[in-house]
Amino acid sequence: MGVYKTLPFAIALVMGSIPLALADTEKTNRLKTVKVTATAETTAYTPESVTLGKTGQSLKEIPQSVSVVTRQKLDDQNISNLADAMKFVTGVSVQKFDGAGFFNSFNARGYAPDTFQLDGINLQYNANMADTDLVVFERVEIQRGAAGLFQGSGEPGVTVNMVRKRAMADTKIQGMASAGSWDSYRLEADATGALSESGNLRGRLVAAVDDRDSYLNGINGNKQVVYGTLEYDFDKATTLSIGGTYQKIDSVIDQGLPAYADGSLINVPRSTTIIADWNSLDMETADVFGEVEHFFTNGGQFKFTVRHSARERIYDGARANSAVATDGKINIANVYFPTDLEDTSADVFVNLPIEFGGHTHELTFGADYRTSDNETPYSRYTYSPASGTSNVFDHNNDTPKPTLVTIPNSYGNNTETNQEGVYARGKFQVAERWHVLLGGRLSWWDSEQTRTDTGAVISPKYKEDEQFTPYAALMFDVTDAIALYASYSDIFKPQSNLTKDQQQLDPRTGAQYELGVKGEFLNGRINTHAAIYRLQDENRALPDPEDNQFSIAAGKVRSEGFETEISGELTANWQITAGYAYTTTEYLRAIATQTGQSYAPFTPKHNANLWSKYSFHDGLLRGFYIGGGLRAVSDFYNGSNTLKFSAPGYTTVSLLTGYAFDDHWKLALNIENALDKKYYEKVSGASRQNFYGAPLNASLSLRGSF
Repeated sequence: MGVYKTLPFAIALVMGSIPLALADTEKTNRLKTVKVTATAETTAYTPESVTLGKTGQSLKEIPQSVSVVTRQKLDDQNISNLADAMKFVTGVSVQKFDGAGFFNSFNARGYAPDTFQLDGINLQYNANMADTDLVVFERVEIQRGAAGLFQGSGEPGVTVNMVRKRAMADTKIQGMASAGSWDSYRLEADATGALSESGNLRGRLVAAVDDRDSYLNGINGNKQVVYGTLEYDFDKATTLSIGGTYQKIDSVIDQGLPAYADGSLINVPRSTTIIADWNSLDMETADVFGEVEHFFTNGGQFKFTVRHSARERIYDGARANSAVATDGKINIANVYFPTDLEDTSADVFVNLPIEFGGHTHELTFGADYRTSDNETPYSRYTYSPASGTSNVFDHNNDTPKPTLVTIPNSYGNNTETNQEGVYARGKFQVAERWHVLLGGRLSWWDSEQTRTDTGAVISPKYKEDEQFTPYAALMFDVTDAIALYASYSDIFKPQSNLTKDQQQLDPRTGAQYELGVKGEFLNGRINTHAAIYRLQDENRALPDPEDNQFSIAAGKVRSEGFETEISGELTANWQITAGYAYTTTEYLRAIATQTGQSYAPFTPKHNANLWSKYSFHDGLLRGFYIGGGLRAVSDFYNGSNTLKFSAPGYTTVSLLTGYAFDDHWKLALNIENALDKKYYEKVSGASRQNFYGAPLNASLSLRGSF
């Protein structure tokens, strides 16, 4: 089902939420809520609150490792895509899958995500799908570690929640124009304000156009995105929000460089690509949502959200498909990969304060639902000829496009995955400075693969019923500014592997233990954090020693490490974010060649980042601001103990200088990789997916706000 075909269904879901807002509920002073929404857009590098735990809470109140990339930091670094933003997040490493930067995944604590969140709603994550442009979002919230309580099934390394821009009553118009290296041009427009005299109806419209070439030969990309939202206050306590985003990308696909069979990386100019001049990557995304939110007079909250997202992609091109021979020869594969992915998600919860024993406690309970349809019909197609040869040191991109052939009696696959769950969490103040958090979730999960042409079942449905995921934490307020915590999070990840008795393998389970300290200083303008953790992941599929065509649930891995971070306003002039992470991963039980080895060698043991900005408010330099930062990682590799594709660690430097002409206009120059470091930012294997980082580059941007 295509993007456009799904829109009527999604709009019906959104509009179906309106009657819920008409229920007779207690009314409260909506002015406080409007104020919170209005102050969400700040010039700070740390937020007043985040919504990863359903309700708004400060970073100090969350007993897990959380980082936030605010709107101001995105603007200062002139970042418009999620991959570049994540490169400056503590403990996160970015895995790119194409030269243009539209296929990406990120890893934390040794794991890549299989879901992500838009305003707290879980959607399937797929590295082969486009990230929504960050012009749509106010901030990006990142939680490291297991998050099964509100996520359900999923990988335990990182949760990324992108928080949308809200419609606001005060009229505000913003714009940006930038030009940079390799003919990179970008325009943004953002307008919000009241649409009724009373301000109970508000709207916001955001759009961006991005057109750029690349340091890579033959690579370019064009992106257009538009986002609109409306908010309506039925009364001072109840608000309905609806909206949608449409994004289209036309680019050239490049899947990186090959390497030698012994694991050695090739040394070629950074501009080298192994593509054909007919390579293309076309992607379309349509996303719509509806949300009803009600605030009770006692401070409680009700929220119901539904979201539908449809993503289409056609990947068409030539790529390297073998190791590099001693004379430079490689094989070339011609491939055609169409993919459709649809997600429909809903979540409803109630948060209530409870007075008991002279203290105020908090109870949150709710339910969620998600269904994902992933259609991959590319097995129906092949190119004739399907392959060829070239030389990596003298590759010619000017090659004729082969003939696309539909394979007779072939069919594509459609994988449908469904998950429902109910959850509850209580935060109890058991003494003057002590808080206990207890929670749990019951999940129902199933997945089935069918033929795209007939709907016939390819593989039997596998499912998990009533899977319980517990959560617990203990917090102690040392002072009003400093809190210690210990937390426990459970892991739940179904597996499709079969035992020799033709039974579905038990889910992966395990737990994360984390001890940390958090600080909130200068009235919340500075947040600090330090934590140690251990994450164990058990029941991983291993070959059955009696019949290696089947599996047993016996594998076990461990990730452990240390993370620390500071973010916010050191003085009225000086903003900073800085973080460091030490991460080790290990196979504890695995096949003989893996046991004792790292299960995520692409995650560097050491990962540090810094970004800072200083503004001159007085004197001869009034209006000027300067900034800069660095990213530093230690050695990393991919492969096995016997064959490693290794890359040395690297450090890159970023610089910023700008001038604010007045309260409305400012001009900024950003420089990336200022020392022009040549380095591999990703290594993968012999055939492809090895990428150099970008050379020295710069962009000049003009921003206006009225």
